[in-house]
Amino acid sequence: MRRRPAALLALLAAAAADNALLSASEKPSLKIRGVNLGGWLVLEKWIKPSLFSEWDAFDKKAPKDQWTYCETLGKTECKKRLEQHWDTWVTESTISDLADAGITHVRIPIGHWITCDIADDEPYVCGEWTYLKRVAEWCQKYDVLVWLDLHTAPGSQNGFDNSGHTGDALWDKSMANVNRTLRVVDEIASKVAEDDALSSVTTGFGLLNEPDAGIDYWRMLNYYEDAYATIRRVLGKDVAVYVGDMFNPKNFNWFWVSKDNAPQGPSNEAENVYLDSHIYACFVDDLKAMTPQQHIRQVCKFERDHINRRALCRNQLQRATCHRRNV
Repeated sequence: MRRRPAALLALLAAAAADNALLSASEKPSLKIRGVNLGGWLVLEKWIKPSLFSEWDAFDKKAPKDQWTYCETLGKTECKKRLEQHWDTWVTESTISDLADAGITHVRIPIGHWITCDIADDEPYVCGEWTYLKRVAEWCQKYDVLVWLDLHTAPGSQNGFDNSGHTGDALWDKSMANVNRTLRVVDEIASKVAEDDALSSVTTGFGLLNEPDAGIDYWRMLNYYEDAYATIRRVLGKDVAVYVGDMFNPKNFNWFWVSKDNAPQGPSNEAENVYLDSHIYACFVDDLKAMTPQQHIRQVCKFERDHINRRALCRNQLQRATCHRRNV
């Protein structure tokens, strides 16, 4: 009997989508059951605190994200430790166990530095791509599909540790940051297209994880338009594209409609797209006290109703992503 993975990192909620709108790369009757491989290629301290255990948790100067982790250790030591982490945090048995459990998809957060596009003033190191390719080969072997998720951006899109750098969200304050992110999307998509395993299993691409509500709205939408065009040009129409709702799904009611309902012609149409709404069933005492069944009801009944009331996205595929990440 196979050992179950010690950390089932995150729950990617099942999509209730119109079968006619699913991409050709997805089986027509497929129910998406997925997990998020969080804390692997983008560090989040609360997912794998052991990486940060040598520092006093109450020391304000202690590392708290990937930026400060590498900044504190220096690039040589940081890469040494991260390579050991990349090699062991997700293994072949992880993927085989997930497949045995009925998981159909894994969402893989990746940093904007994964192609080694690292600015002189950034302490990041790269080398993840080899391990990403290896996981894609395992996913291919065990019939698990992959949704890549650009989790970070230069300047930080939300100021959270999951953006790579905790602090102010400054991504939208400079077009250089936005343009660099677009270049990174192009580079990642091109490398996916060139790799047999990745191109075979990658059926979804997230353009940017959890942009903050304070990000300039129109700059965000323009970025989504340009990044969507890049994915379509490089990876084609069968790769689903999903976009973060900036924690306010109703603001996307009018954005991107199907080609049959596009009021402004081809420039306003989009196909095989998802609205990515994150539902956190943790962090506060009343949610922490819930049983597993209460969590399921909270997410699949009350939160779904909440999202559906706020975001009736015409003919779009709408996805709710809920996280249940181990610490």
